Amino acid sequence: MHPIIRILCLLVLAALTPWLPREPLLALGALLLAWGIARPETGRVMRYSVKRIRWLLLSLVILYLWFSPGAPLLPALGPLSPTAAGIQLAAHRAGVLLVLVFAASAFLGDVPPRHVTSALRRMLSWPVETRLAMRFADRVGLLLAELPAVEQRARVALKNGDGGFAIRAASLFQNVERDAERALEPEPLPALAPTPHWQWLLPAGLLATGFALIFLAGEF
Repeated sequence: MHPIIRILCLLVLAALTPWLPREPLLALGALLLAWGIARPETGRVMRYSVKRIRWLLLSLVILYLWFSPGAPLLPALGPLSPTAAGIQLAAHRAGVLLVLVFAASAFLGDVPPRHVTSALRRMLSWPVETRLAMRFADRVGLLLAELPAVEQRARVALKNGDGGFAIRAASLFQNVERDAERALEPEPLPALAPTPHWQWLLPAGLLATGFALIFLAGEF
């Protein structure tokens, strides 16, 4: 699948997934999970991505379980009890986040960051190419390329570095800033092949299907 089509499909899912009813959301999550099982490299990216957001998931669950209005699920606990509405909201929001993480891993997990940059540059150059749009595309590609290495470096430096925490954090920040300046040096981007015409039907089909499911469920 062409990188531009992958990005468009991901954007469509990101826009529609929070509005999907429960059954289509579960079906979409199962489909993406099956994609990860069928493709071991994509599955590895999915597992790593979920591990990275585990604390965010826990925060969402706690927030919705104990801070949502409604009748207490366990009246004996009084204000310490989660609410029935909170359970539904926590499950839905956590499901939406997981589906989006699975989708990002499935569509972009095996695409080289510089191909993502080229695709974004081509997308944002229509109808008029602007310097701001090109800089945005370059920054997104840089983020995708450097973030895993920066995370690993931060984990090692903050645990095993010399000196106190503040000294190690300052040294890490200086090293990351220096490497980022080097990474910003211009390099030739890969030339992308023309997008096959039939592939434009994929994001269009996702958009039409998503809108149909949402309207049938009365979410709008």
